[in-house]
Amino acid sequence: MKKFLFLFLISTVFILSPSISFSASTYLKDPIITGTDGIYTDSRSFSTIAAAVAAIGADNQTLLISEPVVSTNLTINANTTLKFIKTGIIVDSATLTINTTNIISEDRQIFTAITDIDFAPGSVVRSSWFTDLNTAIDVTEDNDVTLIISESDTITGTRTVGSDVVLKWEAPGNLITAVGDLEDIKNISAGNYQIFTGAGDLDFLDGTRLKLSWFDHLRAVLTWIEDEEVTIVVSGTNTVNFTDTATINEFFDFSSEQGQFTISGGIILTIHSPSNIIAQSNQQIFSGAGNSAFTGGAGAQEIYPEWWGSFPDLVTDTSVAFNKAINLGIKVKLGSGTYLVNAVHTTGYLVIEGMGNDVTFLKSYSATGWAFSEELTSTSWIRHLVMSDLGITGSVGQTRNGFSFGGVTYATNLEYAGRVELNRVSFTYLDHAFYKYFGNIGNVLNGCTFSQTNFSYYATWDTVHLMHAGADTFNNCHFDNAVLAAVFIDSTYDAAGQTVFNSCVFENNPGFAFFISNYIGATTPLAINDTWFENNATSVTVTIHAVVYTPRYLYIRNTNYATITRCGLISSVEYINSSVRETDCSYYVGSSIVDSDSVRILDNINTSYARNQLGAIVNSYSNNNGGGTLATGECFTIPPRISKVFNYTSSFSESFSGAGAWPFTGTAAINATTVADGLIYANCATITVPTAHTEYLTASTFTYTSGKWYAYSMDVKLMTVLRPTQNIFSGWTYNDAAESLVKDKWITIGGIQLASATSTMSIPTIVNTSGGDVTLRMSALQVIEFGTKMEAVRYFNERLYQSE
Repeated sequence: MKKFLFLFLISTVFILSPSISFSASTYLKDPIITGTDGIYTDSRSFSTIAAAVAAIGADNQTLLISEPVVSTNLTINANTTLKFIKTGIIVDSATLTINTTNIISEDRQIFTAITDIDFAPGSVVRSSWFTDLNTAIDVTEDNDVTLIISESDTITGTRTVGSDVVLKWEAPGNLITAVGDLEDIKNISAGNYQIFTGAGDLDFLDGTRLKLSWFDHLRAVLTWIEDEEVTIVVSGTNTVNFTDTATINEFFDFSSEQGQFTISGGIILTIHSPSNIIAQSNQQIFSGAGNSAFTGGAGAQEIYPEWWGSFPDLVTDTSVAFNKAINLGIKVKLGSGTYLVNAVHTTGYLVIEGMGNDVTFLKSYSATGWAFSEELTSTSWIRHLVMSDLGITGSVGQTRNGFSFGGVTYATNLEYAGRVELNRVSFTYLDHAFYKYFGNIGNVLNGCTFSQTNFSYYATWDTVHLMHAGADTFNNCHFDNAVLAAVFIDSTYDAAGQTVFNSCVFENNPGFAFFISNYIGATTPLAINDTWFENNATSVTVTIHAVVYTPRYLYIRNTNYATITRCGLISSVEYINSSVRETDCSYYVGSSIVDSDSVRILDNINTSYARNQLGAIVNSYSNNNGGGTLATGECFTIPPRISKVFNYTSSFSESFSGAGAWPFTGTAAINATTVADGLIYANCATITVPTAHTEYLTASTFTYTSGKWYAYSMDVKLMTVLRPTQNIFSGWTYNDAAESLVKDKWITIGGIQLASATSTMSIPTIVNTSGGDVTLRMSALQVIEFGTKMEAVRYFNERLYQSE
């Protein structure tokens, strides 16, 4: 049975493989260099390496070196695998060219007595194959090879690493100790462990990337780098224990391996500029109690508070980290979110930018503190700070504060903090939004918004160091929902001025739009230009510094110079001991209080049945937007009429210059009598109206015609302390002229109005509910009819009087 099976298998082989031939085939044996006394004596054995190489020729074979062999001007072809076994070693007495990259050996010396070896490009060789590392570097200098540093060694003399040589470490522990100079290092491959040490010199080529972990510490690598451009890759957390300065050619890559410097207390690490840092914007790269600095300016790159550990998470107080970033005197870029900080800027001119005032926010960490305090005390008018495109926010109920210049605690020269520029910054839910306590002049705010504050802009002067609170400019800013005052200024130093508001909007502020407590000695005016007012001063009262006030659109006190130009709609005002000139402004229903120590002059007014021109002198008139009937006309205090004319159509006039008497009809018959007084005429009329009387001039009834314009004016002098409730144009004018009267002084009152219907009227009409007798003197009453508004306005503005 076994015999049968054996025969079957043989038969199967021949059946399945009929083409198999048993002719002799070529078998290439690996030549081996054994020497004359070698253990191999067959055809594989050669006594010289040259003979073995010649025998291999173009075949792909392995050349085994088993004992020392001498090479003289030999070339080993690329098709050969060079393998060293036993005690194999090549003794090179001339030039050895190894065109193969296939070299196999243990970590031991395989080359000696080297004259010159040329390795094939891309070869991988080991430092242990040579007498020492110095020899390995010398031999490979002009080669394109990877030199594996397979053991620790010392560099002596001057050695040059070829620009095409890669120094490679496969494991830690194999240190290169520099005693001499190792030059032209560029290509290194190693893990995160130390590979260099010593007191010698290492020279790197431009473009070299060095891992910080390859050195004992940062100072070591900074010492070895000279003027070559080198990138230092920072891996993990590295402690900086020495104060050092990196140069312009030294770059730090924190991003590739998520590195970070922990700077010890009292230590300063100076990097040339942010352009020398490679890091993500939201990556922390600095920590510790020490500080970082830049010597070469910002360059083209911003820095980020996150680099110091300040993250916009609305949870963590990162003031320390944030302040480190902003006090480097360069450009700081903020990310999305809310930074919870009490930021203080004291050093260097700063540019700080967010991603938008509805995206990036600063919020005070302290419930009563300041989100940002500008405290650079330079007297220079170069901008100390430019802040753009972010929001400063507080808490509902206005319990936190926004932007200040040191708060309320004085420090040396703090009055010189200022010269900031804020662009498109929003302020919300703050007690004080923008706060100047020590003068802090020279600020410009462009396109900023203020909402839900107690005080949006609060400015006071430094009472000790004599810095006024002016010299601020607001352009295209918006103020709303200020509980107490959108603008509060108290500057009693005799040099205020140049606080300017251009093209701003004040609306829906329950408190004051403007509360000017003092603005004394202004050489340039408090100026409000091209600004819109609407729905302000809606609270019944507000309390400011323990004093209860009735809010106004404009509260101006102790101000020697203020101008309001092209603004509207102005409603309620209160002027105390102030001089204000209003030009090309629009007015709406409201009230005004102007004390006897104030001067209020209005030019080219544009009205909508306003009452708040009271207490002012209306020099000129522009337009009435009301369009109602004469029952809602206006009456202003105007300059005295200076010229008599004779050719205008008079609806009614009475000079009161004759001998009198002039009968009045109403509650009782009363005569006005003549007295030697007046402005245009030597004589005038005088009348005493008892309380609870309404009287009108009997002969004064006239007809006004629909579609016609009427200019009316009259000189009046109040002779008693009590004044009538309404007088002169009562029943015609919305603004009761009685409120303009001043005791013992002649004033001229008048206005312009369109008649929207045809009817009759009697003037003057005097209504007295004062509780006592009222005595008035009257002169030069006139009502002139015009076909167009332009004619009426020209007549009114030229201060003419139609003589009888």
